[in-house]
Amino acid sequence: MKLTVIVIVIVGLLEHTYAVPCIGLQISTCDCTGTKVDCSSKSLTAIPHGVPINTTNLNLGNNRISIIPANAFEDLVLLESLNLYRNTISSLQDGVFSKNINLRTVDLASNKISTIAAKTFENLVSLESLNLENNRISIIPANAFEDLVLLESLNLYRNTISSLQDGVFSKNINLRTVDLASNKISTIAAKTFENLVSLESLNLYRNTISSLPDGVFSKNTNLRTVDLRDNEISTIAVNTFEELVSLESLKLNDNTLSSLPDGLFSNKINLRTVDLSNNDIPTIAVNAFEDLVSLESLKLNGNTISSLPDGLFSNNINLNTVELRSNTISSIPGGLFSQNINLRAVELSRNTISSIPGGLFSKNINLRRVYLDKNTISSVPEELFSKNINLEKVYIRNNQLLTSLPMNLFSSNKNITQLDLEDNSLTSVPAQLFSSNINLIELDLNGNNISSLPPGLLLSNIKLDGIDLSENYLRSVPEGFFSANINLDEVKLFENKLSILPPGLFSSSIKLETIELRDNAFTTVSANIFRPITNLRSLDLNTNQLVCCSMMDFFKWAALQPNKNFINGNCKDFGTVTKIREFDLSNCTIPVDGQWSSWTTTSCSMTCGNGMTYRNRTCNNPSPSDGGKICQGVDNESSVCNLGDCRVDGHWGLWSSVRCSVTCGNGIGRRTRRCDNPAPSGGGKGCVGCNKKRKICSLGKCPN
Repeated sequence: MKLTVIVIVIVGLLEHTYAVPCIGLQISTCDCTGTKVDCSSKSLTAIPHGVPINTTNLNLGNNRISIIPANAFEDLVLLESLNLYRNTISSLQDGVFSKNINLRTVDLASNKISTIAAKTFENLVSLESLNLENNRISIIPANAFEDLVLLESLNLYRNTISSLQDGVFSKNINLRTVDLASNKISTIAAKTFENLVSLESLNLYRNTISSLPDGVFSKNTNLRTVDLRDNEISTIAVNTFEELVSLESLKLNDNTLSSLPDGLFSNKINLRTVDLSNNDIPTIAVNAFEDLVSLESLKLNGNTISSLPDGLFSNNINLNTVELRSNTISSIPGGLFSQNINLRAVELSRNTISSIPGGLFSKNINLRRVYLDKNTISSVPEELFSKNINLEKVYIRNNQLLTSLPMNLFSSNKNITQLDLEDNSLTSVPAQLFSSNINLIELDLNGNNISSLPPGLLLSNIKLDGIDLSENYLRSVPEGFFSANINLDEVKLFENKLSILPPGLFSSSIKLETIELRDNAFTTVSANIFRPITNLRSLDLNTNQLVCCSMMDFFKWAALQPNKNFINGNCKDFGTVTKIREFDLSNCTIPVDGQWSSWTTTSCSMTCGNGMTYRNRTCNNPSPSDGGKICQGVDNESSVCNLGDCRVDGHWGLWSSVRCSVTCGNGIGRRTRRCDNPAPSGGGKGCVGCNKKRKICSLGKCPN
């Protein structure tokens, strides 16, 4: 068993070479790994002596070396890679590398080199990569690179070169990449790149080139990438790129082009990326891009284009990105993108578009991103995105004439992750507007005129991470509004008119970290709103009218937090404004609101028949104190009572007049009376005595 372990360890040591301090007084601070010597970041001020002569890789980067002696590397004949990046070297002597014929890579970037001697790179016949980026080189001698016959990559980015002589690259037929960006080159000779038959990438970004001579790229048939952005080019000849049959990427943005000559892109069937942004191009011919069958990305931002011809992109079936931002386009042809089935992103922001054709994107099933912000759109057709099932991001912000959105505008777009509707004039939001957007992560509705929110607006958006409802006119938020949003991280409700939030508003939002409630009308906030949240990092209550001593439960909750510094805002009490997190709760007297005692009720005022009862209460259970509220309501009430009819005994009424039985002579007279004065009621006694009387009556003698 021990023998096996020892064998494994020995084999492991043989298979790996480990860095150890180099041998020698001056080089002992460096690390040696086989034939590699690493002296980087050692604060060296000079090339160390004693570098092993078998060294193949020498790293002296990130030191303070300012001078390289002529014989510094003469013994290192096997050297293949030399790194002098980020030192303070100001010049290179003739023949400094003349003995290093095996060098393949030299990195002299980020020094202070101002001049290159004609023989600086003499004899470097094996050199493949030379990096002179970020120096102060202003002139390149015509024969500076003539020995570099195998050179493939040359980086002269960020120097001060003002011109390139004819023939400067005449011997570098293997050059594939040349970076001359961020210099001061104003002119390029017609034959500057003539012999670079292997050239694939040319970067002339950020110079002061005003024109390109005829035939400047005529021999560079392998050129794939040309970067001419951020120059001063105002015109381009129609045959400038004629021979670049392999061209894949062309950047002409940030120049002063005022037109595109017909046929500029003829036969550029491999061209995939074209950037013409930030020029002065006012019109685009309908056939401008007809030969670009491989075109994938076209940028025309920041020109003065006012209209687009229908059929402009009809041949660009591989087009996936179109950017037309910051022009003066007022209308869009309905069939502009009808042939672009691979289209993924359309940028039409910062124009003057007032209406969008309903079928504009009907053929673009792969569309992912649409930017329509900062136009003058007043309405959006309900069917605009109905075919874009892969849509992920939509920006319609800052169209100030837009007052409403159709209920089904996003009903086909379940993959939307980001919706930006800020800075419009929306007054309301349909309850079903986001019901299909189950993958929605960010929703921006700030800067509108919304005064209320439908209760179930966000019920389908369980992945929602951030919502911005700031700068509206909200006076309330529906109870349970965020109940489905368990992944909510940030809520912005600042600059509304809120004075209260419903209890449990954030009860499901346990991941919530940021709540912005500044610039509202709160006079108090309850701890119950925030108690379920365990990850709160920022609570902004600034610029409200909070009364300190009305927030007793809030302060008690805040005192239990590990760090109260996440609470921002002020409250006022006793005539003093205090930071919420610094307020001393002991300064408050606890107000006691008055409560009513129980009712006391009187008996009926009558023992029979209709009467009145009265009840009273007192505001003393407890009585209000220390600024507490008095009891609300009345302290007495009255009501009618009836204990049943009263008992009444009957009494006789008056006797009636006598009625005689004859009209003359003697007869019988009768009279009656009734027991109705009053009649007996309520169990009272009847009248005692007779109700009839008789007596003889005489009406005088009867006639004969």
